[in-house]
Formats: sequence, C-alpha cells, structure tokens
Amino acid sequence: MAKSKSKSKSKSLSWNFLIILVLLIAVIVVMFVMLKPQAIKSNKAERAARAMAESSCLLFDEQLTFEDIGDATNDIVIHYGFKNPEEIDTYLSQISGTEEQNELSIYLRKALDENC
Repeated sequence: MAKSKSKSKSKSLSWNFLIILVLLIAVIVVMFVMLKPQAIKSNKAERAARAMAESSCLLFDEQLTFEDIGDATNDIVIHYGFKNPEEIDTYLSQISGTEEQNELSIYLRKALDENC
C-alpha cells in the first residue's frame, strides 16, 4: 500500500515537473518573440531605413496600383513606429550631417538589398 502511494506521488510530481517545464519554455518563447520587435524599435535610424526601403520597393510591386502605394506606405511607416511619412522626413532633417545619418544610410542600403 505504501509503495502504491509512493508511485502515485512520484507520477504526480513527474507530471507537475513536466507541466512547469512546458510553461517555462512557453514563457521563454513568448519573451523572445516580444523582445525581438523591441530591438528594432529601439533604433530609430534602423526603423526609418526599413520603412523607407520597404516603401521604395512598393514601386516595383506589380500587384499594387499607383493609387494604392500611398496607403501601403502609410501602413509600413506605422508598422515601424512612426505616425506618418512626414515624421520620417522631419527625423531626416534633424539628423542631417550627423553620424546618425551615416548609420541610417548603412541600414538603408542593407534594407534595400534585403527587400527589393
């Protein structure tokens, strides 16, 4: 009788351990997924470059009409954390002639290579 209770307790602990392990893995995966976009959001130059590159590539998308490019551009800009394309223009004028502009140029070339 004592062995039966011991085995039952052992199986219960094994299941509890397994459940905790699965939950821990799920939390780690969720944290990784949540932190990856934040890494992109933390660098304004990279976000602006990606938004500009993706918007530029719309010109070569044969499935989009010319009239739809403006809406698609707004969606891309918002996706990268800007309110509108004018906010990127303002940002570009603020960093003109700085090292940050050089960094943005590097990000932009890389994003254009990746997206177009």
